Amino acid sequence: FPSHDIEDRKKQMKNPLKFSAEYLNNPIDAETALFKPKYFRSITHAEARARRKLCYLTVDPAISEKTTADETGFCVNYIDENNNWSVKVWGERIGPKDLIRRLFELNFEYGFDRIGIEEFLYTKAIFPFLKDIQAQRNIFLPIIPIKHNNKKKEDQIIQALLYRYEQGMVYHIEDDQTSVLEEQLVNFPTGNKHDDRIDAESMQGQLLPAYRDWE
Repeated sequence: FPSHDIEDRKKQMKNPLKFSAEYLNNPIDAETALFKPKYFRSITHAEARARRKLCYLTVDPAISEKTTADETGFCVNYIDENNNWSVKVWGERIGPKDLIRRLFELNFEYGFDRIGIEEFLYTKAIFPFLKDIQAQRNIFLPIIPIKHNNKKKEDQIIQALLYRYEQGMVYHIEDDQTSVLEEQLVNFPTGNKHDDRIDAESMQGQLLPAYRDWE
């Protein structure tokens, strides 16, 4: 199938396990998958906004614009008073200067309480441009650089996300990108060619200490 036809079929099917089996020749056993489809809960954007106590953005930059590379992963997270997450997760193929423009656009739209960005690329490729633009606009984004520490990436994702999904504490905001996130989750950790979405989502866990400051 042409790539655009496959994307259309993925959106129509809405079942990441069935899609992987039928169109990617990559069958996944629902019983052995860590992130099982039965964990996935949906919510509308309007409902998520109405529940908002805090709103965080996490970004996992992928500076390469090659079509075979990971995209830059974005995760908007509305957190409610019970510490449930409602996440909107997507990817974009974007360079450093366009990423800075995108950060200002998203911050204007959502009014984030915190923005977490992977520390190494933020320091090397983003902050040198961002600091001058913030001063020119007199708008300073609430950015917190996020370290990946020395843990394996798989362990970080499991620690940040698995318990929340098992307990029904994560909702997926309904849009045309949801199926891509759910496909990456059910294929984790061995079946993914790309993991940009779940990388960005798992980074939300490193902003958790700020939840204590609600009052």
